[in-house]
Amino acid sequence: MKYNSYQIEVDGKENLSKANAESAIKKGNSKFRDGKMLYLVNSKMVEDRFLWISCDYDNVQNFNDIVVNESTLETQPNPRKKEQVEPRQQVFTLYDTENCILYISDLNRRAFVKNYLSDTLQKQIKIKPIYHSVEDFCQVVKTIKELRFVQVDNLISQQSGVFSLARDKTGLDVKELQVKVGLGHTPIEIAHPLLCRFNAHRDAYERVVVVGVDDNEVEHTFDYSSILKHIEIHPGKDENEHYDPEEVLTELLKELRNSGNV
Repeated sequence: MKYNSYQIEVDGKENLSKANAESAIKKGNSKFRDGKMLYLVNSKMVEDRFLWISCDYDNVQNFNDIVVNESTLETQPNPRKKEQVEPRQQVFTLYDTENCILYISDLNRRAFVKNYLSDTLQKQIKIKPIYHSVEDFCQVVKTIKELRFVQVDNLISQQSGVFSLARDKTGLDVKELQVKVGLGHTPIEIAHPLLCRFNAHRDAYERVVVVGVDDNEVEHTFDYSSILKHIEIHPGKDENEHYDPEEVLTELLKELRNSGNV
């Protein structure tokens, strides 16, 4: 079971907060129709930090008048009525309210998570992929609009003299500098060397965020501090080929901790 990582943007300006996550649990329905899919939704907060949502679901229109008896191989009338839905599929999501990262077990269910949270919270929700390298990000965007970073006072940054200058100007013992650079719409081929330089000297900065724009004028964000690989776990299935949600949750948290992501 492979998990992909995403960011959740609320109303176009902020990450999904812990208060939002708790509100989603309080207000959320246990049954949710999304297009042709019907979801049975179970949600809870874990360790006062993680929003856990596990779902059984299926297509409400999938039906056949006949079934095949596995033992005799004979065809028989389907005992299930057409209006009855058998939720044979599963999806699991975990949202880390501290690191603001969403993990989804099936990337094809990303639209469901977006629609469920939008409907529950009555807010505009966007789920954005976390790019796993500078190169991945540069393949999507065409121009770079903005660069933000926090420079910390350490041996690497001291070589530039920027903190000495800041202390001389302010008279304060400055420990970090927050920098925001507007780049207009710099073509990616021109900005690419700069992005690579930041990647090579990440120890000099605490949080580097790049905002780019694609061909459709849609903004994409690349956060150097959130470069993650796919998370993979291997929970067992029961006799009905279903996963135990609690086992999935335990295995996922264990792997996230072992990999240093939480």
